[in-house]
Amino acid sequence: MRLLFLSHGPLSSNSGLHISALAQALASHGWQSRALVPSVDGSPSTSSDSLPTGLYSQCADLLRSWHPDLVHLWTPRQRIVSLWRQIQQRCPDAVGCLHLEDSEEILTRRSLGWSQADWQTPPQGVSVPAGLTDPQAFRQLLPEIPGVSGLVPTLLEGVPSSVPTCCFAPGFEEGMEWEVAAETKLRQQLGLEDSEQVVVYCGNGHSANREELRSLY
Repeated sequence: MRLLFLSHGPLSSNSGLHISALAQALASHGWQSRALVPSVDGSPSTSSDSLPTGLYSQCADLLRSWHPDLVHLWTPRQRIVSLWRQIQQRCPDAVGCLHLEDSEEILTRRSLGWSQADWQTPPQGVSVPAGLTDPQAFRQLLPEIPGVSGLVPTLLEGVPSSVPTCCFAPGFEEGMEWEVAAETKLRQQLGLEDSEQVVVYCGNGHSANREELRSLY
């Protein structure tokens, strides 16, 4: 199986690390994965043996010699959907699936200052930036997609019941060393045993959830 990930950011981002871990796990099952990103930041995680990575601008060159069976759209943001439409024209047999990791409605509304009514019926003449989700394009995409994955169950609630869904959490490295000392009093308040650890995954940080992230500390 040939799988192409369309990432909305570099592989050194939270989303990119999630994609990389998934590609590595699938490689052990014989899957061939590749990824396309909007930019490369030069970090070692940009590309690996299990996940060769290129730029969006290299998509046409990639498809001349390598046709994906499955394309995983990592969010329905404008730049991702646009690239998927290009791939559909060149590889009509490729199947697309969608991954949701943020509340796209909240992210777009807070970034553009929209109301809930604006999300339902976008103001005329307003162009949604490439890094955000256009509600009309999103609603058009969902019925076309044969499967949707999500970071948490609540993100899948708006998916039509006819579309199969799958929820998978971000990976966790058990051998990771934590440099932050545990607060004994807080552990006692939470009723944690000495052998127990709690990890909070806050996801991507952006302008729409800045205050929520600050409330965690």
